[in-house]
Amino acid sequence: MKNLHQYALALMLCSLSAFGQEETSAPEKIAVYVFGAGEAGINKSLNNKLLFALTQNGKYAEIANSETFYNELAKSPDGGPGQATQTAKKHGADFLCLVSMNEVFGAYSITARIIKTSNSQVTKSASLDRTLKSLEDLTMASDELARQLLGLPPPAVPAPTPAKPATAEKPPKKGSKKTSKNVIHNGGFVDSRDNRLYKATEIGDQIWMAENLNYASADSKCYHNNPENCEKYGRLYDWLAAMEICPSGWHIPSDDEWDDLIDYAGGSSKAGKHLKAANGWNSNGNGTDRHGFSALPGGHGSSSGGFSDAGTGGRWWSASESYRTGAYHRHMYHNSDHVALGYDDGSFLFSIRCVKD
Repeated sequence: MKNLHQYALALMLCSLSAFGQEETSAPEKIAVYVFGAGEAGINKSLNNKLLFALTQNGKYAEIANSETFYNELAKSPDGGPGQATQTAKKHGADFLCLVSMNEVFGAYSITARIIKTSNSQVTKSASLDRTLKSLEDLTMASDELARQLLGLPPPAVPAPTPAKPATAEKPPKKGSKKTSKNVIHNGGFVDSRDNRLYKATEIGDQIWMAENLNYASADSKCYHNNPENCEKYGRLYDWLAAMEICPSGWHIPSDDEWDDLIDYAGGSSKAGKHLKAANGWNSNGNGTDRHGFSALPGGHGSSSGGFSDAGTGGRWWSASESYRTGAYHRHMYHNSDHVALGYDDGSFLFSIRCVKD
């Protein structure tokens, strides 16, 4: 009887051990490679968004050097699925998500396959036809492909909200004036969402935040994921998150509004000298801060997890889209008085300055 109890106990312990191993098994490594679109920016943007979508539910994890993997294939794209699979395996991927895009009459026919790198077998596939005219279109396409590849149910369609009966609008009281919840007092204002105090400055006909936004949204990050950098430089946001992140009564500046600021500060070739903070820039790259804008070098981040340029450079999003897959931004560096115009994929993480409505 004693031996029987010992045998039963051993079986139970083995079962518990196996159960624990199954519950704690690590996600398998996956690489993504998108090709076929006429504009390289579309390939790269969909690549980054699909990689993010596939790694959200714990089944897959991103390989450590996904940016290097992508760039290696992009330099020699004619090797076919075999080359892509072997390259993914070389970079430590258990699976490769290979996505081909074919443009037909302004829309894209998109086909995705998940390939096991150890034996080149296709384990999952997905397809859709979609017009890609904005970053939001790319996000919707990547989410739908990920849903098919992961075998997830379609999103629930919310029930329509009953229309409210029309009511007559009361006339405003004499002398009243509509105001924002975030009102400027003594050169600053409080963001009512988290009660954080921000400095503000009037430059020409505009009122700008005089420091980078530091509102903690789910899509934002601190430089090198260090909260101390958020306190020093503010948070970093991708472009889609940036479009909705300013406090009530403020907004992300358009490229034209950036132009107005830069023209007032002396033109693009010298505005950096007057817009940069009087301290905080490496290698004597400080400015005069003539207008109280106090630009700081908060650096930038990428969707793959890398960060660079804190102390030497800063980049700020604009609300103006560029080439369907990215947006314009302005950047300043420690070794130049120039305020440069650039555009990047919307998945990059840049600083935010809001301008008053």
